[in-house]
Amino acid sequence: MTVLTKTFHRPGVSPELQSVVSQCLCQVIQSSSNSSDTGKVISSSAPALITAILSVVTSHQSPRLVTSSLSLLACLMSRYPGSCGQARPRIMEMLMSQLTTPRSRLQLLGRCLSLVCQVGGGGREGVEHTSHYNTLLATLTSTVHTGLNTLLTGIKELDTFPDVVALATPWSLKDSSLEQLAWQLDSCMSVTAQLLLRGFPQSRRISVDSLMSLPVRLLGVTIDPSKVNTPQDQLVVSLHSLLCVSSLQMTSALVTCLGDQLLPEAGRINNLIVAGLSKARAARVRTELYTCLSTWLECAQLGSGIEYCAAQLLTNLITDIVPATQKMMTLMEVFRRR
Repeated sequence: MTVLTKTFHRPGVSPELQSVVSQCLCQVIQSSSNSSDTGKVISSSAPALITAILSVVTSHQSPRLVTSSLSLLACLMSRYPGSCGQARPRIMEMLMSQLTTPRSRLQLLGRCLSLVCQVGGGGREGVEHTSHYNTLLATLTSTVHTGLNTLLTGIKELDTFPDVVALATPWSLKDSSLEQLAWQLDSCMSVTAQLLLRGFPQSRRISVDSLMSLPVRLLGVTIDPSKVNTPQDQLVVSLHSLLCVSSLQMTSALVTCLGDQLLPEAGRINNLIVAGLSKARAARVRTELYTCLSTWLECAQLGSGIEYCAAQLLTNLITDIVPATQKMMTLMEVFRRR
């Protein structure tokens, strides 16, 4: 263990070797429960190992090394949470900087964020860990709303939910371009979905109002096609549909997480889906709306209340199922239309 730790943060070691060493360290940590001596060494080495991991993740561009280092960090936090407690603020800061990470790494990022809420002392019945978790969810939601204020500048909105933003201090995002900003907002909602789907050892309080405000806001935005005149306007339209999909995926995760506990919110969920189908034109948004509806019906079953809006849903379903028929036109009609 000592040799592996020294090799991992030795200056000048190649990224390939560091990646292999980190995988070996994961194996040692996972099997350390069989040896009290190894456990003591790992526990005492944890602070230095965390420092090395944070340095590697923030300074290296090798995707494989960053992924293996985050996996090592997750392994260490899951097996030795007490030894990682003092480093929690630094770990959180590093994880925040990874919001621009590739989509393939978001599941791992979500796992790390879930685990960082559980390191250190949890207090009686894990009340401190629950508090960290609730704060993280509120922060992610506040961050997305704050980012949307920038992304949707100049577009009329019904509600920007300032009360939800005020619940937590949003993270500072990189906004050198709209694409970069939207990518981070997409990551925030994807990570939120991961947090909802992952287990948590203590009871947790999930604010449905705060989380539902994201799809409600995004699907409520109406962009007038006649005002989409510049490449920038077209970019905003595309990014808006991307974020609508992310918010609906997060909503599906919320439904899966809470299940029949969401039955009192049946009216709101049904209205969100029906209103979304009546407004959305992008195929990927409509597809995700149907996926969300399917998830909701599977979880709520007879309590979904879908019978009250079945007529509206059937109208949209028929429109999307039946292919549009193209009328044959003569050459003369074509020239006349031109």
